[in-house]
Amino acid sequence: MNTRRSQHGISTFIAIAMLTLVSISLVSIERHFAAQHQRTHRLAAETQLRQLLLAGAKMVDPSQVGQTQLVVPPNLGSATLVAQVESGEDPQQRTIELTATVGEYVARQRLVYRQAAGGIPGGGGDWVLSAATLSHPWRR
Repeated sequence: MNTRRSQHGISTFIAIAMLTLVSISLVSIERHFAAQHQRTHRLAAETQLRQLLLAGAKMVDPSQVGQTQLVVPPNLGSATLVAQVESGEDPQQRTIELTATVGEYVARQRLVYRQAAGGIPGGGGDWVLSAATLSHPWRR
């Protein structure tokens, strides 16, 4: 009789240990999938931000000083793209600050353009990209 109780106790202990192990495994798997989902979401947003900044760099006109809200495709939902064109002391240089927003993520790019030789200072002529700086996307 005593042997039977001790075997029943060992069986119960092993069953509880196995259930605990399965529970820990399920929680670990769930955390892994949640982390992968967040990573995928973040990478998709970062890729979209870079595409917006690339499009903005192509769309903005360095000769037009001021802030402009650039048009983004409607399928991007609440995405925004803003360009701020500034002229400094040198009339043949323009600094463009592009700010792209996708959901809770924001990225900025600073572009410096110089007017090509032979252009009219502050007027017409070709603008040549002389420097570019990209900030790493971050959450708002």
